Amino acid sequence: MEEQKYTVYQAYPRKSKEDMKKFKKLELPIDQLSLLLKYDLGVHEYIQSDSNYKLVIDLDSICENTTLEKIISNICEFLNIKNDDVVYTTNFNKKGSHHIVIPKFYLKGYEQADLWKRFKKTYNYTNGIDEKIYNENSKCGGFLRLPNQIKCYMKEGTEHIIQKGTIKDFILNYIPENCKKYNLSI
Repeated sequence: MEEQKYTVYQAYPRKSKEDMKKFKKLELPIDQLSLLLKYDLGVHEYIQSDSNYKLVIDLDSICENTTLEKIISNICEFLNIKNDDVVYTTNFNKKGSHHIVIPKFYLKGYEQADLWKRFKKTYNYTNGIDEKIYNENSKCGGFLRLPNQIKCYMKEGTEHIIQKGTIKDFILNYIPENCKKYNLSI
């Protein structure tokens, strides 16, 4: 029986914004992909509206009147989960830049777009949560940079470093058996 493979994309070479259009598709078993992500190879996931992914929020910048801890607390309240259910990365080069993942739940890309719009409205977040990752037609095209990957055409220090969680938690299309579909009617 062949081991299941997970699809990611490598942006290489990465010397300019134009190079971002030159993504190379990679399909690897989860353990090989986890090892690959220890190194900066420009690896991204492509979020498609019809595919399942672990719940994820891309914070581009936290509003001045809040903190990461407050946003995580709001997420826990909104989804009826515990703080231990939330993992995240930080890009230390950009204030307030984090990828937050809830590895115990998954939804399709379009369902996540709706979920996080409701979250923003419920807690009055007017900016900071980047919804472009759920939109295949946006300028970013639904690409989300994975941990330890330097931002395209940028310098070291722009990678998202795992603060809480494991590398497998951040491979969004890897849905282990203990990951359940989030009930949108809650």
